[in-house]
Amino acid sequence: MVEQICTVDAVIVDERTCITVRGELDAMGAPDVQAAIASAAPGNVELDLRDVTFIDSSGLASVIEGHLRLTAQQRRLVLVDRSPVVQRLLDLSGVSNHIDLDP
Repeated sequence: MVEQICTVDAVIVDERTCITVRGELDAMGAPDVQAAIASAAPGNVELDLRDVTFIDSSGLASVIEGHLRLTAQQRRLVLVDRSPVVQRLLDLSGVSNHIDLDP
């Protein structure tokens, strides 16, 4: 059995941090997402989840925690792209009504 890996890459573009997540966002990858958001440069953070192939409650929790962390700092976390798997979980959980989604 091949273990899926979650990769998290961050770059700074025009005073905002752009974080791209690829692979399975589960209990193994969630801490990497949380760390990337926590260490983001001042300003807003864009989270690109278009290449996420699986997301569980741990992955969703990392997104929510990031949103709450940045909101407390008067900053925004914006989900700029979402795979169908991610969008479905956001919709089913009701999170899509409480977090910034870029259409």
